[in-house]
Amino acid sequence: MARIDTDLCYVGMDYGGTWVRTFVLDYLGKLLYRWQEPSVPLAKLPAYIENLLIKFELYPARTLVLGARGVWQKSDKDRLTAKLANMAHKVLVLSDVELAYQAALGGGYGMVLLAGTGSIALGYDKNGSIIRSGGKGALSGDEGSAFWIGKQYLAVKGQVQNGKSVREVASFCPQVLKLSAEGDVKSGHIVRQAQKYLAQLVSEVALKLKFEGNIPFSYAGSLASNARFRKGVLKIIVDQYPKLKLQVIKPKWEAVRWAVDLAFRAANASFRGPDKVQKSAGRT
Repeated sequence: MARIDTDLCYVGMDYGGTWVRTFVLDYLGKLLYRWQEPSVPLAKLPAYIENLLIKFELYPARTLVLGARGVWQKSDKDRLTAKLANMAHKVLVLSDVELAYQAALGGGYGMVLLAGTGSIALGYDKNGSIIRSGGKGALSGDEGSAFWIGKQYLAVKGQVQNGKSVREVASFCPQVLKLSAEGDVKSGHIVRQAQKYLAQLVSEVALKLKFEGNIPFSYAGSLASNARFRKGVLKIIVDQYPKLKLQVIKPKWEAVRWAVDLAFRAANASFRGPDKVQKSAGRT
């Protein structure tokens, strides 16, 4: 592999409960690398990132943007940023749901439901107020998430969850969705309950913010991106919260692609937007 000038490399990462996804751009905004690996504990994330950058001869990068689960408070972001400081000339840490919101809606006001391994809803209104609901973590809640669905399924099957990682438990979710679609009663009950929990997250955020008229609403995460499952969540919102008028918007960008776009724009004020990243990525 040819030696790359790391001062001209831009790294975007999306750290979730199941996967860590990484994109790298060169100085022209062309996609150099993309890869996906199983997630690691948050405490091990800095070492994981450092080893990854060294492995691909990207250490230190020009800019690193990271969207991370388990990071919400400014103090949490500052601590993680400090641990990554030597890995790039500029480091920006966001929560995973903040990254998902920006990627899905491109900023502005509205709401996003992030439902994958975990579950959280986030909203911004025109007054600049920010409200979130959920995001407690697998061991404290995350009702309606893929992990929660997997946990309920194991309980119904009489299987022991002890010893299984969050990722392993969440991996049962696709099977439960498939069984539910095929008419399995117990799986169907689990899925409907999950949809109710997620509808409640959305309503809790929307009702606390000052929205007028239709609310721009998007989604992210493997579970919320499942069209059949998402349709069930939206139906519950329509039936149980008729005052909420959601304008459903397909996510504009994948979270990791938005992260690497942010990394590029942070160092290139003349960059014209994520469409350039998209076109470059398509040629790779």
